Amino acid sequence: MTERADVVIVGARCAGTAMAAPLARAGRKVIVLDKAAFPADTMSTHVFFPMGVNELAQMGALDRILALNPSRMTHLRLDLFGISRTERFKQVGDIDYGISVPRIDQDMQLVATAREAGADVREQCTVQDILIEDGRAVGVTYFDSNGDVHEVRAQLVVGADGRHSTVAHQVGEWEPYRRSRNGRGMVFRYMDDPAADTELASILWEGRTADTIAFAFPCTPKGRLLVLFMGPRAEVAEARADAEGYWARKVSEFPILADRLVGATNQSTIRSTSQTHAYFRRSSGPGWALIGDAGHFKDPVLGQGMRDAMWMGRTLADHVATTLDHPKKLDSATRKWERARDIEVLPTYHYGNLETRIPAPPPELLASVVRNSAGTELSDIHQRLTKPHGVFTVRRILKGGATALTSRRPTVGGVAGLAELLGVEAAVRVELRAARVYRGRMPFLGPVVGEHRDNAPWSRPPRRATPHRTSLATSPAIVAESRTLSGDTKLLELRRTDDQPWPQWSPGSHIDLHLPSGKVRQYSLCSGDSDVLRVAVLREPEGRGGSVEVHDLRVGASVTVSGPRNNFELHDETEYLFIAGGIGITPMLSMIDAVEAAQTLETPVLGPHPKPHGVRYGASSQIW
Repeated sequence: MTERADVVIVGARCAGTAMAAPLARAGRKVIVLDKAAFPADTMSTHVFFPMGVNELAQMGALDRILALNPSRMTHLRLDLFGISRTERFKQVGDIDYGISVPRIDQDMQLVATAREAGADVREQCTVQDILIEDGRAVGVTYFDSNGDVHEVRAQLVVGADGRHSTVAHQVGEWEPYRRSRNGRGMVFRYMDDPAADTELASILWEGRTADTIAFAFPCTPKGRLLVLFMGPRAEVAEARADAEGYWARKVSEFPILADRLVGATNQSTIRSTSQTHAYFRRSSGPGWALIGDAGHFKDPVLGQGMRDAMWMGRTLADHVATTLDHPKKLDSATRKWERARDIEVLPTYHYGNLETRIPAPPPELLASVVRNSAGTELSDIHQRLTKPHGVFTVRRILKGGATALTSRRPTVGGVAGLAELLGVEAAVRVELRAARVYRGRMPFLGPVVGEHRDNAPWSRPPRRATPHRTSLATSPAIVAESRTLSGDTKLLELRRTDDQPWPQWSPGSHIDLHLPSGKVRQYSLCSGDSDVLRVAVLREPEGRGGSVEVHDLRVGASVTVSGPRNNFELHDETEYLFIAGGIGITPMLSMIDAVEAAQTLETPVLGPHPKPHGVRYGASSQIW
């Protein structure tokens, strides 16, 4: 049966809900599909400056967000290279403060607001195909959590514009026409703030060394603090190899921050990523549009990712609200919206290329710009009240460059670097002027305007989603225990929440683990009983995100389990040879336990022991 709507939106987070709410209030039928089951975590350092908080107010979500009791940040303080500067955030609308709310809580409130406005938000629904007829997007097919396939026809199909966007892939716009890779990585954690009862709890703090930017965001609820380091991208590997050692080293590089964190308790695990890009995709076409990430780096150097996503959703709704019933006018409206988006984000895109460069511009240059700024210029950049090139002027760069060259012995490389920076800044200003006149896209300017080279292949296109058609029982569960077996392997105990026992299972079985984000991953059972199932998961930082999400699950987190089922059965034999390595070890653990329980083996398999009579066994070095 085919369902009809005015707009179908794929993705129910910042951009999708910000678009759905006003359209639904205007009487339009809006269906929002998301593969996640909320609450669902996502990698984000989540800061809203006053302009971003104003977007929450315009959507109608601010009261819900404030009920979470976030700290209100009224000031921005910068400490870099011996200079300290504090600015009061300028008021936007009725808002004169910023907030930092973890995405797992924030997204829940955005979804609730969209539903209250009348949007039909459907969770655990995965888009399978974008329906294209005569070159025009006319709807989607998707499957729900039961594997049932549905079709929705709509005048406009809107997709989230992330790096792994299914909609972008299916409308033929997978590869960005312009992209730049962040030279920095992100390493962050949460903690109880020792300065929660002081004025520091209202200050968004930023500090810098020659190669690292550090932040402290008073968070949610009041009394929590988010601390973030953005050093060279290569440092993420160091942080993953020795998380606490890396953390201690970075804190010691910022004495002001180190003093603030003395006595910090209840510290979370350390999270990290090196995968932040800036890119431009074609974001509009016949019957479709993309909103969200395209435009600039989504990280706290700029702190505008969430604000931009909500702004994009709201302004796209404004552009299309009166044209949904007229295809030609609708396509013209989405194209005009894309052009307005590009003009809005282009200055910050270039600023991001400057701020995420490694090696960074000379410290003396940045210090000179800060020293010569006036009023609220620096905090205004984060709010888009001032364009970055209005603060990083050629005159200030020249003055800072002169200071840098005279404060230490001038070198050919230093002079060349300053000349390159001036040339890039001049080219940026030319492009910004041209963008307001030229109505096309400008994909070939990267080397001229200082974009970071990124010759690596773009992320792999998503495979066509297929429903999990299986007779397996699906059970709600929680993470009853999570403990580290080694530096990169965690053991999870899963307990049902419906007071029912787990189905009987046999050695070699595996389960489908439905994660809060909507990802589904298969893991072999290493042990368990009627009360708990146990899986061991190796963290793969460069994988597709499933194992990282598993490692970030806290005790008490809600998940869904399908199964168990067995495609790797242990058959009755007179003797066994167990050989395993890597992920192959896990199912064999339960097999070895079963063989031992049957008293076929007379001594433990895991560890030094004589080989028992009648049994042959072997293993790679990983099993010991």
